[in-house]
Amino acid sequence: GLGDVYKRQVKKVIEVEPMPGMAKGVGLVVEDRDEQELYTVHICPIAYLSKRNMGFKNGDKLVLRGCFVDMDDEEIIMAAKIKIERNGKIIKVRLTSNGKPFWAMSEEELKRELSATE
Repeated sequence: GLGDVYKRQVKKVIEVEPMPGMAKGVGLVVEDRDEQELYTVHICPIAYLSKRNMGFKNGDKLVLRGCFVDMDDEEIIMAAKIKIERNGKIIKVRLTSNGKPFWAMSEEELKRELSATE
C-alpha cells in the first residue's frame, strides 16, 4: 500500500506528465541506496508545489512512503509522504490510508491533515 517505505537518494528534480492531457507534475529521479537502481517518483501537480516549496536538492537522502504504480509500461513510485533527511522536512501529498491527494481536498480537510502530526 501507500505506507510502504523506501530509502532513496535524489538524482534530479524533473517535470512529469502523469497522463497525456493531465497537468504537469513535479517528480524526482531517485536511486535505490542499496541496488543503485533508478526510479521515477511522481509527487504532485506543479501548481500545488508552488504553494509549498519542497526544496529538494540533488543528493538528498529521502525516506519515501508510497507505492509502485504501472504507468505507460514503466514502474513509477507514487509518493504519499517524503522526509528529507538533511533537514528533517516532511512533505505530505497523499493520505497513506487511501491515497487521496491533498490537492483534491477542501481547505478545511487540508488544514486538518497538514496540522496532524504522526
